[in-house]
Amino acid sequence: MELRRDAQGTVDADRLERAIGELALAVKTVQRLAVEKGLCTAQEFQDRMRTIDAEDGRTDGQSPVP
Repeated sequence: MELRRDAQGTVDADRLERAIGELALAVKTVQRLAVEKGLCTAQEFQDRMRTIDAEDGRTDGQSPVP
């Protein structure tokens, strides 16, 4: 989903919320599939996520957006 800006440079909040919801659903799906297929445990997934979170020097539960 492309997030377009209006003439004032703002993004439609409803479109942004939908895009975030789609991303959250995709992440949950990948996480559950990885656990169900035995690629990792839920705890291993969480541990790796925390490790990756700290890579940018800030443990804030977010990844920088390029």
